[in-house]
Amino acid sequence: MNVWLRAQVLALACLQAQGVFAQTPVAIVEEVKGKIPGLEAMDYLLPGQTFHLSQDCSVAIGYLKSCVRETIRGGEVEIGNEQSTVEKGLVERGRVECDAQDMMATPGQALDATGYVLRGSSTANAELPAVPRAPAPQVTLYGSAPLVELKGAGPLVIARIDVKGEYLKFDVDRENLMRGRFLDLAAAGQSLTPGGVYAARWQKRLIVFRIDPSAKPGATPLLGRLLRLGFTP
Repeated sequence: MNVWLRAQVLALACLQAQGVFAQTPVAIVEEVKGKIPGLEAMDYLLPGQTFHLSQDCSVAIGYLKSCVRETIRGGEVEIGNEQSTVEKGLVERGRVECDAQDMMATPGQALDATGYVLRGSSTANAELPAVPRAPAPQVTLYGSAPLVELKGAGPLVIARIDVKGEYLKFDVDRENLMRGRFLDLAAAGQSLTPGGVYAARWQKRLIVFRIDPSAKPGATPLLGRLLRLGFTP
């Protein structure tokens, strides 16, 4: 192979690789039972990705667009856009309430454009967050204990903005996050109020979200309580 042709082949391979890495995740691993090489809970999955499950292994997968939640035991699995293709294995499917697709596409608002003031006080309820305006929520969560995905470290503030009262502040250290990027309010024993509207402030951006009135506390399906902060679509 001459030098020019080899360069063309390498360039094509690089472009193909970039295309793979640029793909948008379509699903998230919710639970893994057994040892599955290269697969852990809270991993994002891409369309076309494949893996093998032995008969004593199972995985729960949540699809971000279709809100389909699958539990798969054994077999050969290929990730699709809205559900998996499973051969020689068992799969159970059901739908859960979720707004995950919109969550993945929501970068939030720049703080200097929002007019929000989120201040906490340990001295008096009258000094809890003051909110000059409260627009419609960008996403809805269907679990009252959000699983917050964070990029980096620093202070995270979650405050209720439709009424005064609730205010949470976390000093985030990546070493204390699950998988180095997830803060699970369910694991911390904390929940927000069903029906409430909240703002989450992180790294000079703000996301407004609503907790569904029928939301349950605790470790409900990840699809319904994923709150992704600090990412661009």
